[in-house]
Amino acid sequence: AQEVFEASVAVREVRQTLQRRLARLQEDSAREQQRWRDAQQALAAERARLTPEQLREKERELQEQITNGQRILRERNAAIQAAGQKALAEVERVMLYVIRQVAEARGLTMVVQRQAIVLAVEDHDISEAVANQLNRALTSVPLDPDPAEAPAAVPPARRN
Repeated sequence: AQEVFEASVAVREVRQTLQRRLARLQEDSAREQQRWRDAQQALAAERARLTPEQLREKERELQEQITNGQRILRERNAAIQAAGQKALAEVERVMLYVIRQVAEARGLTMVVQRQAIVLAVEDHDISEAVANQLNRALTSVPLDPDPAEAPAAVPPARRN
């Protein structure tokens, strides 16, 4: 079953999409971290002109921005991972259905994974037939939308 799963066109597409989304998340994370460092440096340069109360308020606001930004990035990562798991579970569901169809069509009453077999007759190996039918039945799987594509995925930088 694992080699059939790996041979799935839909699985490859899901993994490629997840890799693109995770790369975009990494880029956004790096940009956010740089923005936070820049804001911290700007605040340090401003320190002498601010009263202690103003400084505390600006530090609190910056920390709130950082905390919120980190939360959003964590939530995006979790959403990307969940979308991938959901899509791969759908491929597995269809694959199991296809295995059942191929086995029934060949009159097989039991299907076992190749790793569990000590000796087998090649005529009973249905891996290729299942992989071919799976790829005909399921060329792609819809993934839940990427949170980065939603409006205001990462809050814009505040300008004071």
